[in-house]
Amino acid sequence: MRQAALTLLVVVTTGYFSCNLITRPQALHMNNTVVAINDSLYYKGKEYGELVGKAIKEKDFSNLASCRMQFEKFIDSGRRSLINMKDVGGSEELRNCEIGLLTIEKRMIQNDFVPFEHLTPESGMDEISGLFEVVKKDSKAEQEQLAKFKKLQLEYADKNGFKLLP
Repeated sequence: MRQAALTLLVVVTTGYFSCNLITRPQALHMNNTVVAINDSLYYKGKEYGELVGKAIKEKDFSNLASCRMQFEKFIDSGRRSLINMKDVGGSEELRNCEIGLLTIEKRMIQNDFVPFEHLTPESGMDEISGLFEVVKKDSKAEQEQLAKFKKLQLEYADKNGFKLLP
């Protein structure tokens, strides 16, 4: 009886650690994939913001649409990728949070960024400032979703035995 219990304990313990050793690299890969989407999202948003600044300075808004459409395609592609991704190590909540973030970004592009494309050289600073106020207001949801993502990411890393880089 004791021998059987000891054998069972060894099998269960070995199985647990083997599963964890298999899951950890996959979970880390999942995390890194989602983080790569966020990093690209940040840089594409920064690029678009710089282009808006240049357009305002030069009073030429004709180049905004192509950059915005590339940004939007990236978001659509990222959402599709995440929707089709298999969950690893309990990643569903993290993955869905990222999908939610991309949904917010898509809505901001459509509601907040497209109006900049309709500006003309005659557009005044009051009109432009009004558009920035809308972006500022809507970015609160984005910031809340990012905070939620960071919290879930920490939990996911802890649960799957890997450390996040600072």
